[in-house]
Amino acid sequence: MDNNAYDEVIDDERRGSNFKAMQKLGIAEKDGPAFDVGEPEPLDEEVTGCMRYVEKIQVGLGDVVSRNGKLIQAGVWGILAILLHIFLGTAIRYDYDKAEPLFGVMGAAWVLILYFKAIKPMFGDYVYHTWYLPAEDLFDRAWKVPVVRWGVYLAVVAAIAVFLAIDTRNDRSRLLPLGGWLMFVCILFLFSTNPAKVNWRPVAWGFLLQFCMGLL
Repeated sequence: MDNNAYDEVIDDERRGSNFKAMQKLGIAEKDGPAFDVGEPEPLDEEVTGCMRYVEKIQVGLGDVVSRNGKLIQAGVWGILAILLHIFLGTAIRYDYDKAEPLFGVMGAAWVLILYFKAIKPMFGDYVYHTWYLPAEDLFDRAWKVPVVRWGVYLAVVAAIAVFLAIDTRNDRSRLLPLGGWLMFVCILFLFSTNPAKVNWRPVAWGFLLQFCMGLL
């Protein structure tokens, strides 16, 4: 077979005409294919045997979930809440000191649930338009004043310095990790490609987040 015939075969295969390509190669007869290429079974074929019972159970469960999705979700969350409170009560009974952090987390979770499920739907719009938007506008106008902005920065730095001084008054060696962190920042600043263009706001926020995580 010459090259033109093979090119036609490749074109036919690209167009999905496998049978025509097989005829040109002499694999299939003109009246029909020489062998069954095998068609995939349709997915909507009727299920027989014991699997039809599995299908009925699957369809039934799907219908129940679709009709009672919110009720099932509420039931699952309710069961989890009950189990968690039982665990918390048992932990407090045996050792309150070790269960105190879990008790605090549970209290915070209840505060958030009450806020998002009760307080916010009932008073959210009122608080947002009456208190939040005016406070945000006032804060934006005040933050544009350089004295206020730098005053806040200095107050935060002073508060951290006072806290560290009081917390480490009996053992100043605990400040060594802070010195290592400052040395690390200085080295990165000195060897930066362009030290004049360093954005210090992410650096300050990163340090503040690390400090808060250390307190926790």
